[in-house]
Amino acid sequence: MSYTIIWDESAINAAARFLQDDPEGLRQLMDAVDLLANSPARRAAPSTAPPTSAGCTSAATA
Repeated sequence: MSYTIIWDESAINAAARFLQDDPEGLRQLMDAVDLLANSPARRAAPSTAPPTSAGCTSAATA
């Protein structure tokens, strides 16, 4: 199973602000998101923590 990541416009705009200051950090973020989308880890229990990836949603694909 993999996921398709659909970035919200505000998330893209926030990322663009980091492009000039920290392009390597932004590349690492995008690589990590791609890795998780292609190989999502199973969690033992649902998280009760608030989401930290504001501005993006995902849709499962088979």
